[in-house]
Amino acid sequence: MMITRISEKYIDHGMSYYISARHAALAGFSPVCGLQAHYAVEMFLKGHLSTRRMETELKKLGHNLNLAWAAFKSDYPDKDFTRFDATIADIDCFWRIRYPERLVAEGMRFSVDRSGVAGDHRPVTLYRDPAIPEPPSYHLSMHDLDALPRPMVSGQSKTANQTEKRSGVWSLFRLSRSDKTPAPFFFSGR
Repeated sequence: MMITRISEKYIDHGMSYYISARHAALAGFSPVCGLQAHYAVEMFLKGHLSTRRMETELKKLGHNLNLAWAAFKSDYPDKDFTRFDATIADIDCFWRIRYPERLVAEGMRFSVDRSGVAGDHRPVTLYRDPAIPEPPSYHLSMHDLDALPRPMVSGQSKTANQTEKRSGVWSLFRLSRSDKTPAPFFFSGR
């Protein structure tokens, strides 16, 4: 896989969105943290896909994480990434509520899991108009979000490490964590 300037920029953007998503989640900014996570995953996926596909193919994916995820998995038929399928689907749902009209019309139920245990869906924020029956639910697992970028950038760890050094974001991220979970080291090159 040839790392290009385009793939470097996708990873660079993904890292910034990822850090923003974590900080927004810790600050209780819903649904912004989910949308930032969506952008992060999209950038990491497209960073990988851009090394094997033409720009026109990437544009056809749009912002659909499920399509981009399927394309990513097709590049590794011998690996099992199914453990991330539900996480991708959860994060992809945030694209529906990037504008407030849908939130006003439908309401939302939102949860962020910071427990470090995959699959823990404890609601921490609830916005609901009583005139609306049961609002759609949106969930963001920090544990799963932390694990997700590693397979997407594993062939590009040099690029990811350069991004980290250029931006200084990773150091700032480690210093500012208040959720006391271990810092994810998906860019360790292992």
